[in-house]
Amino acid sequence: MTDMQHTKPAPAGLQTTGSKKDISQLGWIERLERERDQMLERVSELVRMESPTQDAASVEAAKERVAHWAGELGGIVTRHRRSGSGGVLEVRFGNVSDLRKPVLLLGHLDTVWPVGTLARMPWRIEDGWAYGPGALDMKTGVVMALEAIRLVREIDADRPIVLLL
Repeated sequence: MTDMQHTKPAPAGLQTTGSKKDISQLGWIERLERERDQMLERVSELVRMESPTQDAASVEAAKERVAHWAGELGGIVTRHRRSGSGGVLEVRFGNVSDLRKPVLLLGHLDTVWPVGTLARMPWRIEDGWAYGPGALDMKTGVVMALEAIRLVREIDADRPIVLLL
């Protein structure tokens, strides 16, 4: 096992699931609708941080922003540096002694768009759609992952969760 894995496998009976009924009773959908503007502000911030794959410093800046937000949620941040790229940002949540398999969320913050794309393709929301370099792939997904982590931790703070970017 690597240092990025838990050291002991969990017994099968420890895995849990959530149902649509549970989500409905918790009021998550309504709450997320009320918090949409805050989430879109975070998406906007990330999209405005241009981060083309070839620009490791720009990608790293976006990762640092996400690391800050993840830290606010109680995540333990580890940076796996690699030469020539931004490396990997690892954020762990939950109780390290919990034997359940961790929920693994994967994403990225680099984009195919070169620096300067914002000038011709600015961040905006139009007719319910978000536009800008990286808005679809995958900066919105990273913000959504953080929101999902926040909600899961409200009902199961010990649940092991790993976010890799």
